[in-house]
Amino acid sequence: MCSIFFLDIPLDVALDRLTQRALDPITGDRFHAHEHPAPNQNIKQRLASHPTDAHDLVQRNYQTYSVYFDELQDFYSDYHAIHVPADQDAYTVFEAVEAGIVNQLHRDEN
Repeated sequence: MCSIFFLDIPLDVALDRLTQRALDPITGDRFHAHEHPAPNQNIKQRLASHPTDAHDLVQRNYQTYSVYFDELQDFYSDYHAIHVPADQDAYTVFEAVEAGIVNQLHRDEN
C-alpha cells in the first residue's frame, strides 16, 4: 500500500513559503527572503524565482485545491491518508512525512 499525505497549510503560510523563495542560478543554492536570506547583495541580485511561485498563481492553485479538497479526501479514503499540519517549520513537516512513510513500510512488512 502507498502513503498519501495531505499537507494542511493555511493560504498565508503557503504564500509566504512559496513566493519568498529563490534560487541562485550560479551555485544552485536556495534562499528564502525571511527564513534563509542571501548572504550578500551580489547573490541577492542574481536570485531567480520560479514562475509558478508568483503570488497570483500560488493563490489560484491553492483555491483550486481547496475546491477539490473534499473529493480528494473521499477518493483517497481507502488509503488511510495522513494529514500533516504543514504550517510548522519545514524540518518538523519533513519528519512527520518521513514517519508516515516508515510506519507504512513497517505495516507492509507484517
